[in-house]
Amino acid sequence: MSYSEYIDMFYDTQNKECPYRAFTFDIINSRNQSEYINNHEKFLNCVYSFYDVLKEEETLTNSTILLEDRFNIKAKTHYLLADVIDQNIYNPMTLGDMITYFVHNGSIKTERFLELFSNHLNKHEINFPFHFATGIYQTNEYKLGGILLYKGYMPQILEKIGKTNHSIISKDGYIFEEEQTL
Repeated sequence: MSYSEYIDMFYDTQNKECPYRAFTFDIINSRNQSEYINNHEKFLNCVYSFYDVLKEEETLTNSTILLEDRFNIKAKTHYLLADVIDQNIYNPMTLGDMITYFVHNGSIKTERFLELFSNHLNKHEINFPFHFATGIYQTNEYKLGGILLYKGYMPQILEKIGKTNHSIISKDGYIFEEEQTL
């Protein structure tokens, strides 16, 4: 099934108590971003080292932010997508120029997450902007995905919302549309 078949479930879920939250970032116009194309390794290092920033934030706030269920250290270096059967097991999850981080809902304010991400882009001199969106979901278990909003549907739904709402983040800050619609 296509993620678009779960849009109604996404909107219904946003008004419920849910245990999980996803943040999705997608490079704007990546085909024309020569820095991204010519230095993909730099981009991946930034993406995967942000995980460590969130671990530091956990220590500072004495909280558990990240879902660590199956984070793979192998992901900190370049790998072929073909090597992985199910990208949904990774945190962060990368699909081409799109990244999704999965966290415990309520463990970090959206504004704080975006501030940390923007600062991290600046630190790594990532000079291109991203569309982004965030939303809550109900389960990490695929077998429940027909009745509960599943983590695997979130990246594409949020990618579409970020592009539609023009929420943008870069090393210089962010513009966030609270109301997220398609």
